[in-house]
Amino acid sequence: MTPPSRPGSDAEPVAFEPPTQTEHDLRRVAVRRLKRKQAFRSHLFVYVTINALFWTMWIVGGLVSQWIVPWPLFPTIVWGLFVVGWWRDLYGRRSITEDQIQREVERLRHASNGEPHDVFDLRDRSFFDPTGWPFDRNR
Repeated sequence: MTPPSRPGSDAEPVAFEPPTQTEHDLRRVAVRRLKRKQAFRSHLFVYVTINALFWTMWIVGGLVSQWIVPWPLFPTIVWGLFVVGWWRDLYGRRSITEDQIQREVERLRHASNGEPHDVFDLRDRSFFDPTGWPFDRNR
């Protein structure tokens, strides 16, 4: 496989060929994903059970002592945000397709007119120059 041509060169761009995965690699990834999904379901069960206990304690305690502030709301919301994030990571994300990658590359190529775009380049030493912009008050 030859590398793709640089923007602005005369050579034709070469299509990207994704690496092939062996059956062993696919099985390893599948087992890891299944373990993560199993762990998520266990965590979701604990989340629902503990929050039901919190809300039951608040209701029963509120009948006796006239509590007004719904204190279980705070752990329910905060912990729930983490559970939703974990769910999104497991079930909500879509894979990035080769077509999406190519469209983004073309968008960057046209937006930058051949110049590097949205890239943090460590070869650009001006970023690290202590006499440069944030320290130079005359600019």
